Amino acid sequence: MHNDIRFIYANDSKTTILQLTKLNINLVFDACSHVLLLIEINQVGTYGVEYKYKGESMSSFHFKHIYNKIFGPTYPGTKDEASKSYRLSYPGIAFLFNIEGVALNQGSDDLIRTLNNNNYDINCYSITIFKGDSWHEGAQKIRDVIEDTNMTNKVRHLSELFPSNHAPQNTIGYASVDLQARPSVSIPEYAQITLVIGVSTMQEVTSKLGPPDDTLLKYREISSYGSKGIKIYKIHNYFRYGLDLIYVLDEIKNGSSILAKITIHCNVENSLEFLKYEKLNFKIESLTSTDTVYSHQRFDEIQMLLPRELKNKFVFLNRKEYEINSFSINSDNAFEVIDYEDNFDSSTSVEDESTSSANAEENEEYKNWGLTKLFGYGRCLFEILIDGNRISSITIV
Repeated sequence: MHNDIRFIYANDSKTTILQLTKLNINLVFDACSHVLLLIEINQVGTYGVEYKYKGESMSSFHFKHIYNKIFGPTYPGTKDEASKSYRLSYPGIAFLFNIEGVALNQGSDDLIRTLNNNNYDINCYSITIFKGDSWHEGAQKIRDVIEDTNMTNKVRHLSELFPSNHAPQNTIGYASVDLQARPSVSIPEYAQITLVIGVSTMQEVTSKLGPPDDTLLKYREISSYGSKGIKIYKIHNYFRYGLDLIYVLDEIKNGSSILAKITIHCNVENSLEFLKYEKLNFKIESLTSTDTVYSHQRFDEIQMLLPRELKNKFVFLNRKEYEINSFSINSDNAFEVIDYEDNFDSSTSVEDESTSSANAEENEEYKNWGLTKLFGYGRCLFEILIDGNRISSITIV
């Protein structure tokens, strides 16, 4: 499946689609939290996918078979004259049929009879799997999730989408950054821990978060009053939490190194670190005197809250000098750059958008793909993607 995966997204999109191209399956995620919202199977029955219902394989996806034998005629369907389609909706699943050529001006009951008595049975061309008693209810819950940019409300909406015993783990967490006195990061979803710069020790943190996924030593030469020395940093990469924790090895408290910096990764789709870290959203309530800053905001919105003289104080960071170039013939990168217009609609298929994707070309737009710039303010260092002006990461010092 390595070369059969496509990500469909846009900088201002409210959803991110992971498309399994060989199977024609779309996995639709909330762009902000990266939680799976629905599964869409297109061109049903034409690919090597096995379908089972109550342990038995389904061999037919014709209207009469589904409506009369599989689920029964308990739930009436709905028609969409614009797309010339008819949707049979059941708890957690909906079947879409193309009824072009059938009398669309008929009422619901008359149309059911027409479809049932039709000499030529109609095959289902799309299946949608979702959370809800009906597609109408499920689509509304999905809209509630993707339209709300408040992370507290979003977590509440997401909890309504999933049964309590199947709630997503490590995917809807967010960090609260406090810059008053000693900077700290609170992550309530993960062990109720607060990380405090200059106070928390490596031993305390690992006892709460567990061992890191990877570690790295970094040496930095420093000069002080004519003499030179080496400062050694130990970096703990918590890919599963979206965090990097940086300790200074020669600064000790109770026999353990002290936390010096915290980096939060936003796992943005067009960043070169995409999928390396779990997505961790954040909010900063004390970056400015009154306004709260959120990780999902475009950085130009945040800049409007800052002093005007800092408007263009950026440092360019060319990660492509040491990261993978997706157009290299030696690249293992599974992603291609394609165009995407976000247009979530309960009555249409995401297949229409994905099949119109343009071939990737190394044009002016691609030249900025993955490139970032740095902006420092207060105790925060923002890494901002040039393409889209979104926050890729933030480091608190």
